[in-house]
Amino acid sequence: MNGTGTEENPYIIMTADDLYSMKTSGGSEVYFSLGADIDFNNTPYAENFVPITINCKMFYGNGHVIRNINYSRPDSNASMFIVSCDTTIDNLKTENIRLCARNVFLFGNSGKRCNISLKHCIIIMNDVIILSQASPTLTNKYCLMHEHNMKVYADYCTFAIKLQAEKSYPFFSDNNVSHSQMKAEIYINSSANSGNSYSAFLSESVISDSYFFLKINAPESDNISSFDFSSSGSSFSSSYLVCEPAGSISLINWNGSLKSVCFYDNILVRKNNTDVAVKSNGNTVNLYALNTEQCKNPVYLRSIGFNCVGADE
Repeated sequence: MNGTGTEENPYIIMTADDLYSMKTSGGSEVYFSLGADIDFNNTPYAENFVPITINCKMFYGNGHVIRNINYSRPDSNASMFIVSCDTTIDNLKTENIRLCARNVFLFGNSGKRCNISLKHCIIIMNDVIILSQASPTLTNKYCLMHEHNMKVYADYCTFAIKLQAEKSYPFFSDNNVSHSQMKAEIYINSSANSGNSYSAFLSESVISDSYFFLKINAPESDNISSFDFSSSGSSFSSSYLVCEPAGSISLINWNGSLKSVCFYDNILVRKNNTDVAVKSNGNTVNLYALNTEQCKNPVYLRSIGFNCVGADE
C-alpha cells in the first residue's frame, strides 16, 4: 500500500487484500484511506469471506463502496467487520451485503471495549437472517450494529436493511444517533415476542434529529400483536417515525423520554383500514400523530415546535 499511515499521509487501500492488511499494518494511531471501490466478487474471499479487521484511528471511505459480501454461519455468529480499537469511519458506503447466522453484527468485538464513530456513512445491508432464539439482556447487550461491550456514535448517516429474525432484534443498543435516517423492512417469525426492553428496535439509545421508515411484517396466524420501536431507556429529540405494519400487529410501542417534539404518520401506520395504536410511556405532550400532509409541511411542523426547514429554504 502507498502511504505511511499518518494523518497527513494515510495508507491507501485499493484492493480486498489491502483491506485485510489493516489487521497487521494498523494500530490505534494509524490512518487508512479507501482509494477505490472494493468488489468482493471474483476475489478469493467471495466464497470464503472472513470479517475485515478495522485496526486504526481513522478510516476514510472517501465515498467509495465495499460491496458483494455473502457470509453464512448458521451455527455461530457473523459480522462484516471486527473492530480492535476506538475508531472513526468517515464517508464509507456498503451495499449488497448478505449475512446469515445465529446472531449478526455489522461490527464484531475483538475482545476489547471499543467506541465507533460513523460520520456521513451509507450502510446498506440487503439481506440479514438472524436464527437465534435468544434475547439480549442487561449483561449481554447486543444489536445488529455491534456485538456486546461496544458503542456506536452515528452522525449524518443513512442505514437501510432487510431483516428476517426469529425474535425481536435491536438495530441500535446503547448508541447515540443524530442527523441520520433509517429504512428497514423487518420480517418477524412466529416465535417473536415483545416486552424485553433490550430487544426493542432502538434499545437504550439517544436519538436526535433522525427519521425512521419501517415496514414490519408478522404472520397473522401467530397473533404477534405488538412491536417495540424503542425501549423505556431511550430518549428522542426532533425525530419522527413512518411505520407500515402488516399481519397481526396492532400496537407500536414508542417508549422512552421525548425531550422535544417528535411525531409519526398516523395515516400510513394504519393497516386494512384499521388503526394501529402508537403508545408511549414518555412525555406524550411532545408526541404528535399527524396525517401525511402535515408530516411533509415544514410550516406546520414548525408551528408545533418541531425543528426543521423546508427543501427550498
